Amino acid sequence: MRYWVGPWVFGAGFGDNHPWNGSWIWPDGCELVADLRPTSQQQVAGVALWASNTKPGPEYDLVCNGDPRTVQMTGPQRRNWNGRVPGGRQVAGTLRERLIETYTELADPAGLDRIKPLQPNTRGRIRIGLETGAGEILNRRFRLTDPGANRTVDLMQRTYREIRERARSGDFIGPRGADGEAHRRFLTAFQEKTGIDNPEDVFIPGDLPREERLPRETTHTESFNQADSSTLGPDLTWTEQSGSWDTVSNEVRHLGGADGFARADADVSGNDNYGQIDIVTLSSGKALGSTCRMSSSAIDGYGCYVFVGVLYLFSVSGGTRSAQGNSSCTESYPNPCYVEIDGNALECSFNGTTVTKDPITTHSSGTRGGIFAYWNTTVQGDNFEVADLGGAPSGPSPTLYMHTLMGVG
Repeated sequence: MRYWVGPWVFGAGFGDNHPWNGSWIWPDGCELVADLRPTSQQQVAGVALWASNTKPGPEYDLVCNGDPRTVQMTGPQRRNWNGRVPGGRQVAGTLRERLIETYTELADPAGLDRIKPLQPNTRGRIRIGLETGAGEILNRRFRLTDPGANRTVDLMQRTYREIRERARSGDFIGPRGADGEAHRRFLTAFQEKTGIDNPEDVFIPGDLPREERLPRETTHTESFNQADSSTLGPDLTWTEQSGSWDTVSNEVRHLGGADGFARADADVSGNDNYGQIDIVTLSSGKALGSTCRMSSSAIDGYGCYVFVGVLYLFSVSGGTRSAQGNSSCTESYPNPCYVEIDGNALECSFNGTTVTKDPITTHSSGTRGGIFAYWNTTVQGDNFEVADLGGAPSGPSPTLYMHTLMGVG
């Protein structure tokens, strides 16, 4: 396999009702390995690492010809990497080594000019797993002494600050309403995912007061069991971010065309979380799915949907989606459509089909979930759920990690 760096392609011309229209997709014949755009540049073509045996086009540069774990990059390949990847360094080594340092030592916790750093998953692991035949290239326990760990700590401190500000302003909504102590529950999530017994001393920024941990609160559900209404509910409060949504016959229905996002305004106590919706009705040419790690304000986060016998995985920034993977699936309804983000591993499942993208570091702090739909009235769902992966989720958990472990610490 050959690996190339080059831009995303903007989807257009797929027909009026294809969800790829208006989103960033991969070049023909390529498979996405890693999105190397900083968070601040997710709405432009930027650059990504692609896998393809043939050159996708003149704007794509070769950075590895063979196994990225063992094959040494040549001088021209190192120059290609250094010239195209934000923060890239022209030094000897393998593509594996360049990826690891890009996601650790050279990462930008703010996501302004480089990608954000890796953060540990709920198993306490820092991980990069490629779904391109190369297998897993990094899987080690998170340690404060690791190269680049300071950048991960910086990222998690930024998350703590954000959650604390939201909690103090009344914007963090727990099971009993506004939760002014949500940041203290996040400390528990950080302790569990890192194994650090004193998270108060590590993840609270130095200019903020030291506070103790509190237990987490993990699950919100929505039944849609109410009289027909143009306002979603009744169990949760919803924001219709785009499209038009109703409850009809105790189910949720999307009425608008094109992209429709509805966000449940309920927060979970950790940034490793999942969203799930039962797809009840989905006629040909329509799409429905769920979202997770969503922002409380912008249309930022991750999601999945089913469309014409294919399960799609995506990220979204400012309402603009980027395709992260897909796989053929067997359509059968009703069935739950599930998506989760665990550390930097994004995964979705539907009716026995699973799609994974690992790593992805675009969004690091979202605590809400929701629903995504494409096209209109023959799209209906039921029984929504959003929950913290650290708790005891009642929905399916498709996080499988089937790769062969290499270099486990």
